[in-house]
Amino acid sequence: MKTSRRDFIKSSGMLAAGIMLGASSDVFASEKKGTLNIGFLEGANSVAITLLANYLPGYNIRVQSFQDIPTITSALLSNDIQVAQNIYTGFVSMIDKQVPVRAISGQCNGGSNFILRSDLNVEPGNWDSFTKLVDDKYKNGSKLTIASFFGSVQDIELRLLLAKKNIDLKKIQLINVPYPGMAGALSTNSAQAAVPVQPFGAEIILEKIGYNFAYPYDQPAGDLTNLVLMNKKFIENNKLITNDVAKGMVLLTTDLKSMQGKENWSKVIKRYSNVSDEAIKITLNQLEPSYTLNANKIYEMAVAMHKYGFISQPLSMQTIREYIDYGPLELATGKTYKELQ
Repeated sequence: MKTSRRDFIKSSGMLAAGIMLGASSDVFASEKKGTLNIGFLEGANSVAITLLANYLPGYNIRVQSFQDIPTITSALLSNDIQVAQNIYTGFVSMIDKQVPVRAISGQCNGGSNFILRSDLNVEPGNWDSFTKLVDDKYKNGSKLTIASFFGSVQDIELRLLLAKKNIDLKKIQLINVPYPGMAGALSTNSAQAAVPVQPFGAEIILEKIGYNFAYPYDQPAGDLTNLVLMNKKFIENNKLITNDVAKGMVLLTTDLKSMQGKENWSKVIKRYSNVSDEAIKITLNQLEPSYTLNANKIYEMAVAMHKYGFISQPLSMQTIREYIDYGPLELATGKTYKELQ
């Protein structure tokens, strides 16, 4: 049964380093491989992980949706779930708080839009024209207002993108708007631009409230979006299960690129949302399933998050690498960690 759309992510108030999980593999001891609980944040990118059951033979898979990062992280640390789909900005925040999790696979990248109101006379992709719009407003005593969900992947992408395009953020007014509210902000002219995640971006465009100006990936963090996390202690005590999950993610993300995979994905999105078929089609064309974990791009995201006050301290590349376990992916793919970045 379809549920009403929720905020796909909430990046405020990450959990402090808390419960050290001491789970043992006894939980899964049986002739069969046992039960594996998977948690995910609802959203077009995220819900694909509910299909992971098809690639984990022998396991009894249970899936559970979560509304925000703190609650899904708490469930992971308390062993209510053993696998957690999450987002990269959430992951960086966990590293900052020294939360005992490890990234074991990528999941899906892309799915971001940089949208302008339909009445703005700026040609898509024309950054000179966009810069002139920003400068003209600033000279006239106002600022271009952009709706951005603070601390989200899209928010960090936007900040990095504007910096790369030499647009002074002091000339921009960013307002914190959850994705479901961005269409309203554009409609009322409370904002003249927005950076939604899909499928909200597709719906805004289909309703002709705004148009796609650019995809905000031309910046150091690229198109990072989602990844898969497990608890550090659980990994240490359940290496075979962890390896199976990584292998399943490799198979899942590969199959999602096929026509049948996209059809299965589309059905899952429909199950968890009220999004139109046309919006789903547009959304899937903008997503890139991927099991890789690019440490360099994660580092660039961490640099931006520290610069704009979303994490408390600068994170080194060495620290970030300590929170990524490439071993299961290396076994699953036969590739080295350098090839998996």
